[in-house]
Amino acid sequence: MPSYLVAFMVGPFDIVEAGTVGRTNVPLRFIVPKGRGAETRYAASITPRIVKGLEDFFDQPYPYEKLDVAVVPRYWGTMEHPGIVALGQPLTLIPPGEETLARRKSYAVIANHELGHYWFGDVVTCSWWNDIWLNESFTAWLDRQTVDRLEPSWDYQQERAMSATRSALASDELASALPVRKPVESNDDIVGSFDNGTTYDKGSSVIAMYEAWMGPERFRDFLRGYVRKHEWKVATMEDFLADLSQAAGPEVAQSFGGFIERSGAPRITAQLSCPAGGAPSVKLSQERYLPVGSKADSRQEWQVPVCLRVGTGTQSSRVCSMLQGPSAEVALPTKQCPAWVLLNAGGTGYYRSGYTREQLTKLLATPAAAFTPAEQMALWADVDAAVSRGDLPLGEALKSVPASAKSTNRLVVQSGASLLELVRLEQLTPEERQRFRAWVASLYSARARAMGWVPKPGEDDSVKDSRSLFLRLAGGLGDDPRLVKEALPLVRAWLADRKSVDPEAFSAALPRAATHGDAALFDALLEAARKEQDRTERSRLLMSLGYFRNPELLWRALGLVVSPDFDVRDSQSILRMALMLPESQSLAWNFYQTHFDALTQRLRSDELGRLIGQTGSLCDDIHLAQVETFLTPRVDKIEGGPRALTRALESIRLCIESQKLQSPSVKAFLRAR
Repeated sequence: MPSYLVAFMVGPFDIVEAGTVGRTNVPLRFIVPKGRGAETRYAASITPRIVKGLEDFFDQPYPYEKLDVAVVPRYWGTMEHPGIVALGQPLTLIPPGEETLARRKSYAVIANHELGHYWFGDVVTCSWWNDIWLNESFTAWLDRQTVDRLEPSWDYQQERAMSATRSALASDELASALPVRKPVESNDDIVGSFDNGTTYDKGSSVIAMYEAWMGPERFRDFLRGYVRKHEWKVATMEDFLADLSQAAGPEVAQSFGGFIERSGAPRITAQLSCPAGGAPSVKLSQERYLPVGSKADSRQEWQVPVCLRVGTGTQSSRVCSMLQGPSAEVALPTKQCPAWVLLNAGGTGYYRSGYTREQLTKLLATPAAAFTPAEQMALWADVDAAVSRGDLPLGEALKSVPASAKSTNRLVVQSGASLLELVRLEQLTPEERQRFRAWVASLYSARARAMGWVPKPGEDDSVKDSRSLFLRLAGGLGDDPRLVKEALPLVRAWLADRKSVDPEAFSAALPRAATHGDAALFDALLEAARKEQDRTERSRLLMSLGYFRNPELLWRALGLVVSPDFDVRDSQSILRMALMLPESQSLAWNFYQTHFDALTQRLRSDELGRLIGQTGSLCDDIHLAQVETFLTPRVDKIEGGPRALTRALESIRLCIESQKLQSPSVKAFLRAR
């Protein structure tokens, strides 16, 4: 057993017997803080199903003789120790009656991830930290497969594919981006190797691309063979690529390795050719995708498995080719010249599709039925990328958002709405901001109001997910006055009697009510947080204080982050939230500078690294200079600090350049509303 997996659990715990799991009927127990056994009901009900799903995927029994779920008293605390998986209190302990979709999903996804490490990590262990991606990338990809089968109504595979690929491609935009496989020569490098954007999101997205290229069953069988070949041993990337080469050919292994060892992501373009009397073809070209203002070199190449869909109307054909070198001709499987070319068939390619304005116009005018939901989501991400690169004015792109808002697919709606996040509200005048919010509300309010705040009896989880999305868009970004007005009574009723309000409704209403809350609501929420014994609930109540827009109330809320009244691990979410929101960002940054040194005494080094990274949400020359001046002399003593600051400064610079280019078109768009 690798030493990093050894664990003991000692303390005043209760043991909850939960039957057996797996093909060999292994005993399942929950080790919980005393008196809280009843809160494991959901975890105990779904954990056996998680184990079964993993056994079915690998076609192997659970590899140990027992399964204890160690409920770490504070926070997430997740780790795949053999036979005693650590899953933190906020995940695992859900009071009866509080089993909301968000809490159920959090436990199921993260428990699935940690238990998946029993194969990718424990049965087969990476030889050194530079190959930690063999643990994390593959288990993050595995989550998509097994959670999707566990709860199909969550549509988790599509949702995670969308969010992970977006996150990964955003990370790869930076000149300071790291590859999936990172050199590790220090403890700081070990911390950096667990990078969400690359190790988890990019790694899992690249794996998904090759799963689609090889075919799901063939790829699954290859992974089963890889685990069996290396079980109870250590493995390296070279071992994995050698096995992949044997299963799929040297070309695929070389292509895969290139994506793992290089930072950045390709931008693929296509030039359609339809000669008279000849067969149609496209010329594919590649370069590194870079946003406007980037100083990085775009002259970079990969071996890219590219799949196209070409068609006219809703009729189409698919063709795939391994692009090697800067460009290549690909013959199309049609006799007639197609009306449109989609560069990411299936939506699984890990690359940006670079369209001309004419190509993009044709694709957006094509009936949605021509494309799968995954392809529609990838197309919206490519619209986003065209804006970020400066190929398409944001004001023009916003005109296409209403089409996505009408989709019956929640994730397509969400993908189109991501363009709204490119509008920097803090840089708009009050009148422009009001116009923008009113326009957003006009797109989503009708559906949000029709669904209402409270779930219906027997309602499917997919409906709950949709309700959450539309309430967030209409009531949050859109500031819909009717929804805001309805949120406050729900929160006040909950504060008076928690059983009087559906927990799903309260979760959705709390941020909306806090955003427009007065001093009386602030005091009531703060008092509830002071009295709350459950740390999960206390953290949620405290975080809601970061939504308040009133400057005096927000400053009071920020003061709680350094107050001795609360554990900083509960209260730091106030600062994190305030730094993200346009109305509170400047005030939060002032507080940040005033109290950062005090926070260094109260937060772990890795938590401080994340706090440094959060400054990347700022977006003007003044803040850029302040961040660089203030943090540069402080980061060297913080784990991952220098790397986090480099990324944050680059993100601010890129945002500034983007705003210079995009602001006029956004203002013109808003004048026309």
